[in-house]
Amino acid sequence: MTKTSKIVVLGATLAIAFFSIVNSSYAAKPSDYGLQEGDLISAIFSDDPDVYIINNDGYKRLFLNPAIFNMYSHLGGFFNVKLVPVEVRDAFITSGLFRNCETNDPKVYGVDIEGEDTGSLHWVNVSAENAVSEDHEFFKKVFCINGIEFKWYPKGNEFKKVKDVPNYERMKEKSKISTEEKIKEKYEMKNIGKTVICHYPLGNPGAHNTLTIATSALKAHLEHGDTVGNCPGEAESFSTADKTAPIITGVTATNVTYNSASISWNTEELSDSTVRYGLTTSYTTYSPTNSTLVASHSVVLSGLSPNTTYYYQAKSRDAASNLAVSEAYTFKTTVAPEGITLTTTPTELVAITISSSKIGLTWTAPTNFPDLVGYKVYRGGVIVAAIATTSYTDSGLTGLTSYTYNVAAYNTAHSFSDKSNSASATTLTSSTLETEAPSVPTNLVATPIYWYKIGLTWTASTDNVGVVGYNVYRNGVLVETPSGTSYHDMDLTASTSYSYRVAAYDAAGNVSVQTSAVSATTPAAPDTAAPSVPGELMATAVSASQINLAWTASTDNVRLSGYKIYRGEALTLIGATDINSYSDISLTASTSYSYTVAAYDAASNISGQSGSVTATTLEL
Repeated sequence: MTKTSKIVVLGATLAIAFFSIVNSSYAAKPSDYGLQEGDLISAIFSDDPDVYIINNDGYKRLFLNPAIFNMYSHLGGFFNVKLVPVEVRDAFITSGLFRNCETNDPKVYGVDIEGEDTGSLHWVNVSAENAVSEDHEFFKKVFCINGIEFKWYPKGNEFKKVKDVPNYERMKEKSKISTEEKIKEKYEMKNIGKTVICHYPLGNPGAHNTLTIATSALKAHLEHGDTVGNCPGEAESFSTADKTAPIITGVTATNVTYNSASISWNTEELSDSTVRYGLTTSYTTYSPTNSTLVASHSVVLSGLSPNTTYYYQAKSRDAASNLAVSEAYTFKTTVAPEGITLTTTPTELVAITISSSKIGLTWTAPTNFPDLVGYKVYRGGVIVAAIATTSYTDSGLTGLTSYTYNVAAYNTAHSFSDKSNSASATTLTSSTLETEAPSVPTNLVATPIYWYKIGLTWTASTDNVGVVGYNVYRNGVLVETPSGTSYHDMDLTASTSYSYRVAAYDAAGNVSVQTSAVSATTPAAPDTAAPSVPGELMATAVSASQINLAWTASTDNVRLSGYKIYRGEALTLIGATDINSYSDISLTASTSYSYTVAAYDAASNISGQSGSVTATTLEL
């Protein structure tokens, strides 16, 4: 059964499908309760601890157990679950219709819950026309799931009719008590989505005050030590809801490199952190939202392109869901350093046999893949795992069998890279067990390359089965696990000594003894400070074709090289000089000209433009 659908992607994998067939006159809308499509909800003060995700058509899906919920780590985990009254939860109808959108499988499956935390999938083998005829809301109830969850369920017999799909509920019959009745003796909760708490400021436990917060922020306040309800001795009242968005100030881009940048800003109240950015103000990419509520914000953007200008905005949402968006800003990444190879695909995939049922994989991360989240591991062209690291152990395999693997990277927008190179390995017989560690790497050499980089090389170790990679230690701390016999240690401090050791490891996890330590010292940092701006620029017309310029000399931390002279609003470069004066000749009589001057040093650092001055050539 297939039907054209509109898919709303939520983060990396989970999506909700909805269809505009017939508008429901009774379905809840997330906006009715201060919610939005894709929100995670759970009922406060309820015996039902389940977590659901909602769609715009008034339906919700149940995460059957924590293992399934953890298959969607991009949703932010339990910290992002919004606590709502029972009435709000029950306003959304629970649906058990799923589709594997990761593989674009057109089939719709119904879930049959077989226990408290288990269930099976059954293909609803009905045409789209018949499905809508039986239930005109059918396609509005379909939720997308990823391939990992789809494989988790055992598959049952087909359902031949829509009515054969059982209700996706596991709540036991209980006495129905409304949230208001349940908490009326102790708590105040008169507005949907709002909760009254007694707040105890940090560092002053004797002080307290009654606040009204969004129910979604209740968990964080309870962990802080606050309590539900009015403070002792204060009258029962529901204070005014917070409707003011945070104020964003001090937006800056720092630590800009060829492929990353750190965006920081401040808010006057606690709020979350997101940055949207792109090559234009269309802002095609969003950083993962940091849901921790803070006043000082910092988000690192990675996988950027070298020597490229990016537009960005900072976004912060407070506990009451008031959203603030900053003005537009820009930064430009630096040129990629010499020796850096830019890749958008995982490389150097290696497969090593571990045992009769396990094969170990390692690979090198791409250096230029925006907002990298993790990797999909393919065995024989089929996805078998989604992980965040650059190694994986495939288990449950058959002995004496050859397996072929590829790896692809994916990001926050759920875009995939091309697949890596293929790597194959054959499992051992069941009687074979690998326990021998590799030999110690030899000839370790550390060489300073730049003020921020030291290069390491060594001679390969040997192993009875095969060396998978090496552990590189800087000053006793593990910093990288390359698969080859060299490594460039980046982002170091200028004029600083570093000590290194290396150990080899194989696919069974056997690690060699570390090498003897070698040391290297980074050179002094290059000059990156621009000269001061030239001051007191003066322009004097001395004839019908010449204007003389003079200004106060600039200063520089190392050595000033000279000045560049610009004419007109277009800032056309017309000349350069190593003294603080210049004559512009071959001009037109009785014509006005404007000028600015900038200083530059021996490292080609250029100052800001001086103030503009204007002069008019004399008449002939």
